[in-house]
Amino acid sequence: MRNWMGTVLVGLTACTSQPAPSEQVCTLIGCSDGLRVEISSTLAQPATVTVRAGNQIIGTFRCDPGNPCTTFIENQTPASVNVTVEVSGGTVNRNYTPEYQTARPNGANCPPECRQATVTVSVS
Repeated sequence: MRNWMGTVLVGLTACTSQPAPSEQVCTLIGCSDGLRVEISSTLAQPATVTVRAGNQIIGTFRCDPGNPCTTFIENQTPASVNVTVEVSGGTVNRNYTPEYQTARPNGANCPPECRQATVTVSVS
């Protein structure tokens, strides 16, 4: 009878044990390569923002007074960009070299891996 009880206890222990610490669990959070463009200003009037990489327009968006003005341009990771902010009183034109960071939202050893950068345009 003793041998039978020992076997049952060993079997129960094996069924309730936790995964080995070396096993990594990855979540399923996704991410995209891209460039975030932020306008740092309190605009008094609507503005149109155009983002160019070389001669190609990669994004255009509108900013309304009193609201945050930002966009994420997905699947675009240019080495340099030109951002133009147009309002009825004039135009602000700036060049940037984005500094891309690697993002791994599910952990260091889990996919996916994305390249993302933010450029902030100051408009006075």
